[in-house]
Amino acid sequence: MKYSILIVITLFVLNSCAFKKNCNHPVNLKISSTESYCGGTNPPDELLAKLRTPKPYTGKIYLNSSAERSNDEIEIDIVDGEFTFLEVKIGAYHLFRYPKYTEATSDQAERIDSNPDCKKERSLKSLGQIEITAESEEVEATIHLLCDPCIPPAP
Repeated sequence: MKYSILIVITLFVLNSCAFKKNCNHPVNLKISSTESYCGGTNPPDELLAKLRTPKPYTGKIYLNSSAERSNDEIEIDIVDGEFTFLEVKIGAYHLFRYPKYTEATSDQAERIDSNPDCKKERSLKSLGQIEITAESEEVEATIHLLCDPCIPPAP
């Protein structure tokens, strides 16, 4: 009987997130965002305060375990500040606002109308980092959305 219990406990431990490097339970990601002012004239203080106040983020986020984006990445659509992973690998992830830039993924109009070096540099700007552990059920992060460096500033 003792051996049966020991075998069951061993199987449970070996089947856990920590040993499989994947979490087989849902992990809820909550993202809030603040923003930089990207207009031209001096904004009113109320607008600056509003931009500095965290609010639920809606949009795409790209996660990659490498700051250089050399690994496969995960593209997620966050709605009202939330996304639930049904299964995700344990580890640290950098958050990116823009897709990874490569010559192969840029379209012809983009190559003609914009600076590819700027697009590449922009795609490497991490918004922050999250850590997913075997015990993670909810992970929160606040990101700051900078002005697009590839678009000229407003007058």
